[in-house]
Amino acid sequence: MDELIVSNEELKALFKDQILRDTPKGWFYKDTEIDIIAIHKKESKHITDITNAQNYKLKKKENRY
Repeated sequence: MDELIVSNEELKALFKDQILRDTPKGWFYKDTEIDIIAIHKKESKHITDITNAQNYKLKKKENRY
């Protein structure tokens, strides 16, 4: 998996079914470490709650070091 876009409800279901896990070492989709990026339809200056997006991008975490 390089990239996957899911809805807010799908993201919650992935956490509930433990397909997506939040660990002290980071977020993991199955056995792959990922970044979760919120996708908003409004400009960032008009967003009142940045934690509540309609869709999220799950992207394989890149090794930065």
